[in-house]
Amino acid sequence: MKRFLVILFALMIFVVGAFLVSCNDENVDDETLTPDSNDTNAESEGLAYTVNSDRKTCTITGLGECTDIMINIPKEIDGYSVTAIGNNAFSDATHLENVIIGDSITYIGDSAFSGCTRLTSITIPSSVTSIGGSAFRGCIGLESITLPFVGATKDGTNNTHFGYIFGASVYSSNGIYVPSGLKTVVITGSTSIGKYAFYHCRRLTSVTIPDSVKSIGNYAFLECIGLTRVKYLGNIAGWCAIVFDDYDSNPLYYAGKLYINDDLVTNLVIPDSVTSISDEAFYNYTGLTSVTIGDSVTNIGDSAFKGCTGLTSVTIGNSVTNIGWSAFSGCTGLTSVTIGNSVTNIGGYAFSGCTGLTSITLPDSARSVGNYAFRDCTGLTSVTIPCRVRFIQEGAFKDCTGLTSVTIPDSVTSIGHYAFRDCTGLTSIKYRGTQAQWNTISKGILWDYDGRDCDYTVTFNYTGE
Repeated sequence: MKRFLVILFALMIFVVGAFLVSCNDENVDDETLTPDSNDTNAESEGLAYTVNSDRKTCTITGLGECTDIMINIPKEIDGYSVTAIGNNAFSDATHLENVIIGDSITYIGDSAFSGCTRLTSITIPSSVTSIGGSAFRGCIGLESITLPFVGATKDGTNNTHFGYIFGASVYSSNGIYVPSGLKTVVITGSTSIGKYAFYHCRRLTSVTIPDSVKSIGNYAFLECIGLTRVKYLGNIAGWCAIVFDDYDSNPLYYAGKLYINDDLVTNLVIPDSVTSISDEAFYNYTGLTSVTIGDSVTNIGDSAFKGCTGLTSVTIGNSVTNIGWSAFSGCTGLTSVTIGNSVTNIGGYAFSGCTGLTSITLPDSARSVGNYAFRDCTGLTSVTIPCRVRFIQEGAFKDCTGLTSVTIPDSVTSIGHYAFRDCTGLTSIKYRGTQAQWNTISKGILWDYDGRDCDYTVTFNYTGE
């Protein structure tokens, strides 16, 4: 009996012990006993810092005792607000895989993250107004970066090139210093993108531009041949208002896709809130298939749709008075154009090289047909010049080899040099005035030369359509 009680007591001790161990395991699962160095929500501890002269803020100067591979810069240390990351603070920290920079930071120093080879992406908050030279030099693992501006300072005028923060002292070195794997750039602030900003960034494939940007400088995207996608964080009205200094200021020159927020633009409708379409606004945007310009627009800028080879139809509203220089030049797929009844000026080269056009109706409001406006429109077969046009400018219909018939009003006082030169198919000119009036028209050099001894007839006092 005594032996039985001993065994029973031993069993009871075993069961109670197992129960306590089980409870202890459950407690370990339910709460974290020590900070997890891989928890990106936890602010990193042990970072080295110095107190700034205001005695209220501090600057991170190094890793200190911190061994985290994912660093979350704290907003405050020992009662001091963290406002800056100092020069060389995390230089050559090759173990770092991720860095979270909070919105208390306004300054990132020279070479602050240089040599952080394991970083694949970085987000710089909009609170930052200055980034030092070489801040991310040698970050060869970077694939994407989000930043509030391009260059050294927000809306600055010096060191405005993208490569500056990667060690490029001049814009021409962008292609050398920007990491080869960096494909995606997201800009979140600033009112401008400076000249040469992304010059020679050939491996860049995607750029996001905020609606705060109002101007983009010369050569900003020159030789960005790898660009395939542009995203604009605004609306069509905002995009139409951006001042592009030249064609290579516009990333669409290389990119085949424009997204307004998340919507791919193919059938473009210009809203009533737009009064003018800026120069080069959609230059070379090959993904565009149709354009409808609302009645609120009065001006179509120079080269606004130049080189949009995918464009097949254009409707121009009744308030447009000016079609700018080269506005639709090189739109080889264009087959249909409707021009509103307020257009007075058709600019030089406006539709040159639109080889798919077979006919076009010019409105009665037109006063002038610009230099080479329809040059190389080889599909055109007939043209009627409106009755208020006084000047048919130089080369206006040069090389329109398919043109067989032209109707000219008696309002015309001048036909420029080469206006119908090499229109080898031209057989008939129908003039609405008398022969005497025809003879008084000033006609430029080789205005009708086609290499065939000008084999066409002129009909005077024409009254037909």
